[in-house]
Amino acid sequence: METKSASKVRYSYVTVNSVPTKVVEVGDTDLGPDSQEPLFVLIPGNPGIIEYYEDFLVEIYDEFDGRVHVCGLSHAGHDEVWTKCSAPSPKEHWHLYGLQGQVRHKVEFIKNHVNSNRTVYLAGHSIGAYMVLQILKELKGLNVKRSFMLFPVFERLDEAPNAWRLVWDSYLLKLVTRLLVFLLLLLPDSFKAALVSLYCRRLPPAIQERSAKATRMVFMPTVFQLMTDMAHEEICVLKERDNTLIGTHLQRLTFYYGSEDGWCPIRFYWDMQAAFPNADLTLCSLKLKHAFVLDRTADIASFIADKVKNST
Repeated sequence: METKSASKVRYSYVTVNSVPTKVVEVGDTDLGPDSQEPLFVLIPGNPGIIEYYEDFLVEIYDEFDGRVHVCGLSHAGHDEVWTKCSAPSPKEHWHLYGLQGQVRHKVEFIKNHVNSNRTVYLAGHSIGAYMVLQILKELKGLNVKRSFMLFPVFERLDEAPNAWRLVWDSYLLKLVTRLLVFLLLLLPDSFKAALVSLYCRRLPPAIQERSAKATRMVFMPTVFQLMTDMAHEEICVLKERDNTLIGTHLQRLTFYYGSEDGWCPIRFYWDMQAAFPNADLTLCSLKLKHAFVLDRTADIASFIADKVKNST
């Protein structure tokens, strides 16, 4: 395991489902299988670069004054593993990196680090919400008190405005992706760094440096290839909502929908409300972006903390 420390945040590489995976822990968080402290686990969206969520996880930890341990993990391959460790080739082992491989990746992480007696809070952002549902489906003995579905993506993705732009010609999408990967291989690092810096200037000053570091990983050819191929797979797989699965776990689910979300239209919120009148559903009134970690993370951290404190 390779570890680096900075303030309350610790990053390390842990092998999960055969892939060295970047994990972030906050404060005194203990991922040992014998630990009994309540644990909050974040499953990211796509790209699954956990650095984007660092501030959010620190805010969650602070909201609970350290009484809840907090961690998050990258999606398999969505980090610098390609330059730091030896990992299975995506070309030969796509089953480890595709959508279902990422679900298995999260299930194995939970199984290896959380015993059945430990209280767990799960949070899934975007496609991470779909993965949380699959974790609940598979790990029935897990002591999950509540799962938070943040700007959730788990149904009818091909009807979402942002996804529709990718669907219109899947062959062309793959061709463009391959071309962009080739260009990323040719472009000098200094030029890519300049592009990232230009992009991050529009972000709040407090998160520019961290976001730039995370965004540089998007420009790594293998990471870019994995995230775009995974996005295409998501569009093909996520069709009708699994009402049976949601209904089974409804009492432990909290949904937070965006009011202006190109990946999850507001009508999905109304459809959920009609299908599950007793569900814990919130429609954002703050005009937060789908990528809330590039906006105002403190609002979501407070929302989660209030829900947990009011339910105990």
